[in-house]
Amino acid sequence: MESFFGSLSTIIFINVAMINLIYFKISKKELFLLISISQLITVPVYTFFRFISFIPINILIMIYLYKKTNKSFSSISTPIISTLIAVISDYIVSFIRIFIIGMNFDVTFQNPIAFIGCVLADCIVIFIISKSLGSLINKKFEIYKIQINNKFVLLIISALLLTLIIFYLNIILGSKDGFTNEIIELNGILFFIYFILLLIILYILIKNIIKDLEFKNKKFQFENLQEYTSNLEKLYTEMREFRHDYINILSSIIGYIENKDMPGLEVYFNNKIVPLGKGIESNNFKIGHLKNIKLLELKGILSSKLIHAQELGIDVFIDIMDDITRIDMDIVDLCRTVGILIDNAIEAALTSTNRSLKVALVNKHNSTIIVIINSCPENTPPIYKLFQKGFSTKGQNRGLGLSSLKELISHYNNISLDTIIENGEFIQKLEIGHI
Repeated sequence: MESFFGSLSTIIFINVAMINLIYFKISKKELFLLISISQLITVPVYTFFRFISFIPINILIMIYLYKKTNKSFSSISTPIISTLIAVISDYIVSFIRIFIIGMNFDVTFQNPIAFIGCVLADCIVIFIISKSLGSLINKKFEIYKIQINNKFVLLIISALLLTLIIFYLNIILGSKDGFTNEIIELNGILFFIYFILLLIILYILIKNIIKDLEFKNKKFQFENLQEYTSNLEKLYTEMREFRHDYINILSSIIGYIENKDMPGLEVYFNNKIVPLGKGIESNNFKIGHLKNIKLLELKGILSSKLIHAQELGIDVFIDIMDDITRIDMDIVDLCRTVGILIDNAIEAALTSTNRSLKVALVNKHNSTIIVIINSCPENTPPIYKLFQKGFSTKGQNRGLGLSSLKELISHYNNISLDTIIENGEFIQKLEIGHI
Protein backbone atom coordinates (compact mmCIF):
# COMPACT_ATOMS: atom_id res chain seq x y z
CA MET A 1 0.00 0.00 0.00
CA GLU A 2 2.88 2.32 0.74
CA SER A 3 4.10 1.93 -2.87
CA PHE A 4 0.61 2.58 -4.23
CA PHE A 5 0.01 5.77 -2.25
CA GLY A 6 3.62 6.90 -2.50
CA SER A 7 3.64 6.70 -6.31
CA LEU A 8 0.14 8.23 -6.52
CA SER A 9 1.19 11.22 -4.41
CA THR A 10 4.29 11.73 -6.61
CA ILE A 11 2.11 11.62 -9.74
CA ILE A 12 -0.37 14.10 -8.25
CA PHE A 13 2.41 16.50 -7.21
CA ILE A 14 4.00 16.57 -10.68
CA ASN A 15 0.64 16.84 -12.47
CA VAL A 16 -0.57 19.71 -10.27
CA ALA A 17 2.57 21.66 -11.19
CA MET A 18 2.29 20.69 -14.86
CA ILE A 19 -1.33 21.90 -15.13
CA ASN A 20 -0.34 25.36 -13.87
CA LEU A 21 2.74 25.63 -16.10
CA ILE A 22 1.08 24.86 -19.46
CA TYR A 23 -0.83 27.51 -21.44
CA PHE A 24 -3.83 25.34 -22.39
CA LYS A 25 -6.45 23.50 -20.35
CA ILE A 26 -6.51 19.74 -19.87
CA SER A 27 -9.88 18.02 -19.81
CA LYS A 28 -10.82 15.94 -16.77
CA LYS A 29 -10.93 12.82 -18.91
CA GLU A 30 -7.40 13.37 -20.25
CA LEU A 31 -6.07 14.11 -16.77
CA PHE A 32 -7.70 10.99 -15.33
CA LEU A 33 -6.23 8.81 -18.10
CA LEU A 34 -2.80 10.39 -17.67
CA ILE A 35 -2.79 9.79 -13.90
CA SER A 36 -4.16 6.24 -14.28
CA ILE A 37 -1.58 5.18 -16.86
CA SER A 38 1.18 6.83 -14.83
CA GLN A 39 0.06 4.94 -11.72
CA LEU A 40 0.07 1.56 -13.52
CA ILE A 41 3.62 2.10 -14.75
CA THR A 42 5.03 3.87 -11.69
CA VAL A 43 3.94 1.51 -8.88
CA PRO A 44 6.45 -1.26 -9.81
CA VAL A 45 9.22 1.32 -10.29
CA TYR A 46 8.39 2.97 -6.94
CA THR A 47 8.47 -0.43 -5.17
CA PHE A 48 12.06 -1.22 -6.19
CA PHE A 49 13.53 2.17 -7.17
CA ARG A 50 11.60 4.75 -5.19
CA PHE A 51 13.80 7.73 -5.97
CA ILE A 52 13.65 7.37 -9.76
CA SER A 53 9.87 6.84 -9.95
CA PHE A 54 9.57 10.36 -11.38
CA ILE A 55 11.21 9.20 -14.65
CA PRO A 56 8.24 7.23 -16.11
CA ILE A 57 5.89 10.01 -14.96
CA ASN A 58 8.01 12.60 -16.78
CA ILE A 59 8.22 10.49 -19.93
CA LEU A 60 4.43 10.02 -20.07
CA ILE A 61 3.82 13.75 -19.59
CA MET A 62 6.39 14.56 -22.29
CA ILE A 63 4.62 12.24 -24.75
CA TYR A 64 1.23 13.72 -23.87
CA LEU A 65 2.37 17.34 -24.20
CA TYR A 66 4.14 16.70 -27.50
CA LYS A 67 1.01 15.12 -28.97
CA LYS A 68 -1.02 18.13 -27.82
CA THR A 69 1.37 20.89 -28.88
CA ASN A 70 4.02 19.45 -31.24
CA LYS A 71 6.53 21.58 -29.34
CA SER A 72 9.65 19.71 -28.24
CA PHE A 73 11.01 22.39 -25.91
CA SER A 74 7.91 22.88 -23.75
CA SER A 75 7.11 19.15 -23.83
CA ILE A 76 10.51 18.29 -22.33
CA SER A 77 11.03 21.27 -20.01
CA THR A 78 7.54 21.38 -18.43
CA PRO A 79 7.63 17.98 -16.64
CA ILE A 80 11.22 18.58 -15.52
CA ILE A 81 10.31 21.96 -13.99
CA SER A 82 7.19 20.35 -12.48
CA THR A 83 9.35 17.69 -10.80
CA LEU A 84 11.75 20.32 -9.46
CA ILE A 85 8.83 22.30 -8.04
CA ALA A 86 7.48 19.12 -6.42
CA VAL A 87 10.87 18.40 -4.77
CA ILE A 88 11.28 21.99 -3.52
CA SER A 89 7.70 22.07 -2.21
CA ASP A 90 8.15 18.75 -0.38
CA TYR A 91 11.25 20.09 1.37
CA ILE A 92 9.45 23.33 2.28
CA VAL A 93 6.60 21.33 3.84
CA SER A 94 9.08 19.00 5.60
CA PHE A 95 10.97 22.01 6.96
CA ILE A 96 7.75 23.55 8.31
CA ARG A 97 6.54 20.21 9.70
CA ILE A 98 9.78 19.36 11.50
CA PHE A 99 11.25 22.69 12.58
CA ILE A 100 8.12 24.80 13.07
CA ILE A 101 5.37 22.33 14.03
CA GLY A 102 7.80 19.82 15.58
CA MET A 103 6.39 16.68 13.91
CA ASN A 104 8.79 13.72 13.62
CA PHE A 105 9.60 12.59 10.04
CA ASP A 106 8.59 8.95 10.55
CA VAL A 107 5.15 9.90 11.88
CA THR A 108 4.06 10.84 8.35
CA PHE A 109 4.03 7.26 7.07
CA GLN A 110 2.79 5.68 10.29
CA ASN A 111 -0.19 7.99 10.69
CA PRO A 112 -2.61 8.09 7.69
CA ILE A 113 -4.10 11.40 8.81
CA ALA A 114 -0.65 12.99 9.04
CA PHE A 115 0.24 11.52 5.64
CA ILE A 116 -2.91 12.96 4.00
CA GLY A 117 -2.26 16.29 5.72
CA CYS A 118 1.30 16.42 4.37
CA VAL A 119 0.11 15.48 0.87
CA LEU A 120 -2.47 18.30 0.94
CA ALA A 121 0.15 20.73 2.26
CA ASP A 122 2.52 19.68 -0.55
CA CYS A 123 -0.26 20.21 -3.12
CA ILE A 124 -0.97 23.70 -1.78
CA VAL A 125 2.69 24.77 -1.86
CA ILE A 126 3.15 23.20 -5.33
CA PHE A 127 0.03 24.99 -6.56
CA ILE A 128 1.24 28.39 -5.28
CA ILE A 129 4.75 28.06 -6.74
CA SER A 130 3.67 26.58 -10.10
CA LYS A 131 0.78 29.03 -10.49
CA SER A 132 3.10 32.00 -9.93
CA LEU A 133 5.74 30.62 -12.30
CA GLY A 134 3.10 29.65 -14.89
CA SER A 135 1.65 33.19 -14.89
CA LEU A 136 5.15 34.61 -15.39
CA ILE A 137 5.91 32.23 -18.29
CA ASN A 138 2.55 32.34 -20.08
CA LYS A 139 1.22 35.85 -19.42
CA LYS A 140 4.31 38.02 -19.15
CA PHE A 141 6.76 36.27 -21.49
CA GLU A 142 4.26 34.20 -23.53
CA ILE A 143 6.98 31.59 -24.08
CA TYR A 144 4.63 29.34 -26.05
CA LYS A 145 4.52 31.95 -28.85
CA ILE A 146 8.30 32.23 -29.13
CA GLN A 147 10.34 30.13 -31.54
CA ILE A 148 13.51 29.59 -29.48
CA ASN A 149 16.76 28.83 -31.25
CA ASN A 150 17.91 25.20 -30.93
CA LYS A 151 21.12 26.13 -29.13
CA PHE A 152 19.14 27.97 -26.44
CA VAL A 153 16.71 25.04 -26.19
CA LEU A 154 19.63 22.66 -25.63
CA LEU A 155 21.18 25.01 -23.06
CA ILE A 156 17.96 25.43 -21.04
CA ILE A 157 17.04 21.74 -21.06
CA SER A 158 20.61 20.77 -20.11
CA ALA A 159 20.51 23.17 -17.15
CA LEU A 160 17.16 21.76 -16.00
CA LEU A 161 18.32 18.15 -16.34
CA LEU A 162 21.55 18.90 -14.49
CA THR A 163 19.57 20.50 -11.66
CA LEU A 164 17.23 17.51 -11.47
CA ILE A 165 20.17 15.07 -11.38
CA ILE A 166 21.90 17.06 -8.63
CA PHE A 167 18.70 17.16 -6.58
CA TYR A 168 18.07 13.42 -6.77
CA LEU A 169 21.70 12.41 -6.27
CA ASN A 170 21.66 14.47 -3.11
CA ILE A 171 18.40 12.83 -2.01
CA ILE A 172 19.70 9.32 -2.74
CA LEU A 173 22.95 9.97 -0.85
CA GLY A 174 20.96 11.43 2.03
CA SER A 175 18.70 8.35 2.16
CA LYS A 176 21.72 6.08 2.67
CA ASP A 177 22.67 7.93 5.85
CA GLY A 178 19.04 8.23 6.91
CA PHE A 179 16.96 11.38 6.59
CA THR A 180 18.00 13.08 9.80
CA ASN A 181 16.63 16.51 10.63
CA GLU A 182 20.02 18.04 9.85
CA ILE A 183 20.12 16.49 6.35
CA ILE A 184 16.56 17.60 5.62
CA GLU A 185 17.35 21.13 6.76
CA LEU A 186 20.60 21.29 4.77
CA ASN A 187 19.05 19.80 1.61
CA GLY A 188 16.05 22.08 1.87
CA ILE A 189 18.21 25.20 2.09
CA LEU A 190 20.59 24.07 -0.69
CA PHE A 191 17.76 23.03 -3.02
CA PHE A 192 15.83 26.25 -2.46
CA ILE A 193 18.88 28.45 -3.11
CA TYR A 194 19.90 26.40 -6.16
CA PHE A 195 16.36 26.52 -7.55
CA ILE A 196 16.12 30.30 -7.09
CA LEU A 197 19.50 30.76 -8.82
CA LEU A 198 18.34 28.54 -11.66
CA LEU A 199 15.16 30.61 -12.08
CA ILE A 200 17.21 33.83 -12.11
CA ILE A 201 19.55 32.41 -14.77
CA LEU A 202 16.61 31.21 -16.88
CA TYR A 203 14.89 34.58 -16.44
CA ILE A 204 17.96 36.45 -17.72
CA LEU A 205 18.39 33.97 -20.58
CA ILE A 206 14.74 34.22 -21.67
CA LYS A 207 14.86 38.03 -21.45
CA ASN A 208 17.89 38.04 -23.76
CA ILE A 209 16.16 35.62 -26.15
CA ILE A 210 13.08 37.88 -26.25
CA LYS A 211 15.23 40.99 -26.86
CA ASP A 212 17.00 39.21 -29.71
CA LEU A 213 13.65 38.20 -31.24
CA GLU A 214 12.29 41.74 -30.81
CA PHE A 215 15.33 43.09 -32.65
CA LYS A 216 14.81 40.61 -35.50
CA ASN A 217 11.10 41.46 -35.62
CA LYS A 218 11.84 45.21 -35.78
CA LYS A 219 14.32 44.57 -38.56
CA PHE A 220 11.68 42.53 -40.38
CA GLN A 221 9.11 45.31 -39.83
CA PHE A 222 11.52 47.91 -41.19
CA GLU A 223 12.21 45.85 -44.31
CA ASN A 224 8.47 45.41 -44.89
CA LEU A 225 7.90 49.13 -44.36
CA GLN A 226 10.57 49.91 -46.94
CA GLU A 227 8.96 47.51 -49.39
CA TYR A 228 5.50 48.94 -48.72
CA THR A 229 6.79 52.51 -49.19
CA SER A 230 8.52 51.46 -52.40
CA ASN A 231 5.26 50.00 -53.71
CA LEU A 232 3.38 53.18 -52.83
CA GLU A 233 5.99 55.26 -54.66
CA LYS A 234 5.66 52.96 -57.65
CA LEU A 235 1.89 53.33 -57.65
CA TYR A 236 2.24 57.10 -57.37
CA THR A 237 4.61 57.12 -60.37
CA GLU A 238 2.13 55.02 -62.35
CA MET A 239 -0.65 57.47 -61.50
CA ARG A 240 1.47 60.36 -62.72
CA GLU A 241 2.24 58.49 -65.94
CA PHE A 242 -1.45 57.75 -66.38
CA ARG A 243 -2.34 61.42 -65.90
CA HIS A 244 0.25 62.35 -68.51
CA ASP A 245 -1.11 59.70 -70.90
CA TYR A 246 -4.66 60.85 -70.20
CA ILE A 247 -3.78 64.42 -71.21
CA ASN A 248 -2.11 63.12 -74.38
CA ILE A 249 -5.19 61.02 -75.19
CA LEU A 250 -7.45 64.05 -74.82
CA SER A 251 -5.09 66.13 -76.97
CA SER A 252 -5.04 63.48 -79.67
CA ILE A 253 -8.78 63.56 -80.21
CA ILE A 254 -8.90 67.37 -80.54
CA GLY A 255 -7.79 67.12 -84.17
CA TYR A 256 -10.67 64.80 -85.03
CA ILE A 257 -13.14 67.11 -83.31
CA GLU A 258 -11.79 70.26 -85.03
CA ASN A 259 -12.01 68.56 -88.46
CA LYS A 260 -15.42 67.12 -87.52
CA ASP A 261 -14.07 63.73 -88.56
CA MET A 262 -16.49 61.54 -86.63
CA PRO A 263 -15.76 58.30 -88.57
CA GLY A 264 -12.05 58.77 -87.95
CA LEU A 265 -12.70 59.56 -84.26
CA GLU A 266 -14.80 56.40 -83.95
CA VAL A 267 -12.04 54.25 -85.47
CA TYR A 268 -9.40 55.89 -83.23
CA PHE A 269 -11.56 55.45 -80.16
CA ASN A 270 -12.25 51.76 -80.82
CA ASN A 271 -8.68 50.89 -81.80
CA LYS A 272 -6.73 52.94 -79.27
CA ILE A 273 -8.76 54.20 -76.32
CA VAL A 274 -10.97 51.17 -75.67
CA PRO A 275 -8.01 48.72 -75.39
CA LEU A 276 -6.20 51.23 -73.18
CA GLY A 277 -9.26 51.47 -70.92
CA LYS A 278 -9.42 47.67 -70.62
CA GLY A 279 -5.74 47.57 -69.70
CA ILE A 280 -6.26 50.21 -67.02
CA GLU A 281 -9.28 48.31 -65.70
CA SER A 282 -7.39 45.00 -65.55
CA ASN A 283 -4.53 46.70 -63.70
CA ASN A 284 -6.82 48.36 -61.17
CA PHE A 285 -5.14 47.20 -57.99
CA LYS A 286 -7.45 48.00 -55.07
CA ILE A 287 -4.71 49.32 -52.84
CA GLY A 288 -7.26 51.30 -50.84
CA HIS A 289 -8.52 48.15 -49.10
CA LEU A 290 -5.10 47.66 -47.50
CA LYS A 291 -5.76 50.66 -45.28
CA ASN A 292 -7.98 48.38 -43.18
CA ILE A 293 -4.95 46.27 -42.23
CA LYS A 294 -3.43 47.85 -39.13
CA LEU A 295 -0.56 45.34 -38.92
CA LEU A 296 2.19 47.07 -40.88
CA GLU A 297 4.21 43.91 -41.58
CA LEU A 298 1.20 42.05 -42.99
CA LYS A 299 0.19 45.07 -45.04
CA GLY A 300 3.69 45.30 -46.49
CA ILE A 301 3.94 41.68 -47.60
CA LEU A 302 0.40 41.66 -49.03
CA SER A 303 1.00 44.79 -51.07
CA SER A 304 4.32 43.55 -52.49
CA LYS A 305 3.02 40.07 -53.34
CA LEU A 306 -0.24 41.23 -54.91
CA ILE A 307 1.37 44.00 -56.94
CA HIS A 308 3.92 41.46 -58.18
CA ALA A 309 1.07 39.11 -59.14
CA GLN A 310 -0.59 41.90 -61.07
CA GLU A 311 2.62 42.69 -62.93
CA LEU A 312 2.72 39.03 -64.03
CA GLY A 313 -0.66 39.45 -65.70
CA ILE A 314 -2.80 37.88 -62.96
CA ASP A 315 -6.22 39.38 -62.31
CA VAL A 316 -6.03 40.32 -58.63
CA PHE A 317 -8.98 40.95 -56.33
CA ILE A 318 -8.67 41.84 -52.65
CA ASP A 319 -11.47 42.20 -50.13
CA ILE A 320 -10.79 43.53 -46.62
CA MET A 321 -13.94 45.17 -45.30
CA ASP A 322 -13.08 45.09 -41.57
CA ASP A 323 -10.21 46.66 -39.66
CA ILE A 324 -7.60 43.96 -39.03
CA THR A 325 -6.00 45.01 -35.74
CA ARG A 326 -5.29 41.69 -34.06
CA ILE A 327 -4.03 38.32 -35.23
CA ASP A 328 -2.82 35.97 -32.48
CA MET A 329 0.22 34.61 -34.28
CA ASP A 330 3.85 35.64 -34.17
CA ILE A 331 4.13 38.38 -36.80
CA VAL A 332 7.16 36.82 -38.50
CA ASP A 333 5.42 33.43 -38.69
CA LEU A 334 2.26 35.14 -39.96
CA CYS A 335 4.13 36.91 -42.76
CA ARG A 336 5.98 33.71 -43.67
CA THR A 337 2.68 31.81 -43.79
CA VAL A 338 0.91 34.40 -45.94
CA GLY A 339 3.99 34.69 -48.16
CA ILE A 340 4.10 30.92 -48.79
CA LEU A 341 0.36 30.77 -49.52
CA ILE A 342 0.42 33.66 -51.99
CA ASP A 343 3.65 32.53 -53.69
CA ASN A 344 2.11 29.12 -54.33
CA ALA A 345 -1.13 30.75 -55.46
CA ILE A 346 0.74 32.93 -57.98
CA GLU A 347 2.70 29.96 -59.35
CA ALA A 348 -0.49 27.94 -59.80
CA ALA A 349 -2.40 30.86 -61.34
CA LEU A 350 0.36 31.40 -63.94
CA THR A 351 -0.10 27.83 -65.20
CA SER A 352 -3.89 28.16 -65.50
CA THR A 353 -5.99 29.45 -68.39
CA ASN A 354 -7.93 32.09 -66.46
CA ARG A 355 -5.25 33.73 -64.35
CA SER A 356 -6.88 35.01 -61.17
CA LEU A 357 -5.98 35.54 -57.53
CA LYS A 358 -8.41 36.53 -54.77
CA VAL A 359 -7.46 37.45 -51.22
CA ALA A 360 -9.89 38.20 -48.40
CA LEU A 361 -9.42 38.93 -44.70
CA VAL A 362 -12.46 38.62 -42.44
CA ASN A 363 -12.88 39.29 -38.74
CA LYS A 364 -15.07 36.88 -36.80
CA HIS A 365 -16.01 37.02 -33.14
CA ASN A 366 -13.25 34.69 -31.95
CA SER A 367 -10.91 34.49 -34.93
CA THR A 368 -9.52 36.08 -38.06
CA ILE A 369 -9.88 34.27 -41.39
CA ILE A 370 -7.49 34.69 -44.32
CA VAL A 371 -8.84 33.26 -47.58
CA ILE A 372 -6.63 32.90 -50.67
CA ILE A 373 -8.23 31.63 -53.89
CA ASN A 374 -6.37 31.14 -57.15
CA SER A 375 -7.18 29.64 -60.49
CA CYS A 376 -5.46 26.33 -61.13
CA PRO A 377 -4.98 23.93 -64.05
CA GLU A 378 -7.14 20.84 -64.41
CA ASN A 379 -4.20 18.51 -63.78
CA THR A 380 -3.50 19.91 -60.31
CA PRO A 381 -2.14 17.07 -58.10
CA PRO A 382 -4.16 15.82 -55.09
CA ILE A 383 -3.95 18.05 -52.02
CA TYR A 384 -2.19 15.42 -49.86
CA LYS A 385 0.67 15.27 -52.39
CA LEU A 386 1.13 19.05 -52.41
CA PHE A 387 1.88 19.02 -48.68
CA GLN A 388 4.46 16.24 -48.91
CA LYS A 389 8.05 17.35 -48.33
CA GLY A 390 10.02 17.44 -51.57
CA PHE A 391 6.98 17.22 -53.87
CA SER A 392 6.66 19.88 -56.54
CA THR A 393 5.02 20.32 -59.91
CA LYS A 394 8.18 22.12 -61.04
CA GLY A 395 10.65 19.32 -60.48
CA GLN A 396 12.37 17.26 -57.83
CA ASN A 397 13.23 18.78 -54.43
CA ARG A 398 11.39 22.03 -55.20
CA GLY A 399 8.24 21.58 -53.14
CA LEU A 400 9.38 22.83 -49.76
CA GLY A 401 6.85 25.67 -49.41
CA LEU A 402 3.67 23.84 -48.40
CA SER A 403 5.50 21.25 -46.29
CA SER A 404 7.28 24.10 -44.48
CA LEU A 405 3.92 25.80 -44.01
CA LYS A 406 2.44 22.63 -42.50
CA GLU A 407 5.36 22.39 -40.05
CA LEU A 408 5.14 26.11 -39.25
CA ILE A 409 1.46 26.19 -38.30
CA SER A 410 1.71 22.88 -36.42
CA HIS A 411 3.33 24.83 -33.56
CA TYR A 412 0.04 26.70 -32.97
CA ASN A 413 -3.06 25.23 -31.36
CA ASN A 414 -5.27 28.14 -32.44
CA ILE A 415 -4.65 27.81 -36.20
CA SER A 416 -6.39 25.63 -38.76
CA LEU A 417 -5.85 25.43 -42.53
CA ASP A 418 -8.52 24.06 -44.85
CA THR A 419 -7.55 23.39 -48.48
CA ILE A 420 -9.99 22.41 -51.23
CA ILE A 421 -10.08 22.37 -55.03
CA GLU A 422 -13.45 23.39 -56.46
CA ASN A 423 -14.63 24.58 -59.89
CA GLY A 424 -11.13 25.13 -61.20
CA GLU A 425 -10.06 27.11 -58.13
CA PHE A 426 -7.57 26.27 -55.38
CA ILE A 427 -9.02 27.57 -52.10
CA GLN A 428 -7.01 27.93 -48.88
CA LYS A 429 -8.75 29.10 -45.73
CA LEU A 430 -6.47 29.96 -42.81
CA GLU A 431 -8.34 30.56 -39.54
CA ILE A 432 -6.44 32.02 -36.59
CA GLY A 433 -8.34 31.90 -33.33
CA HIS A 434 -8.06 34.59 -30.69
CA ILE A 435 -6.24 33.46 -27.58
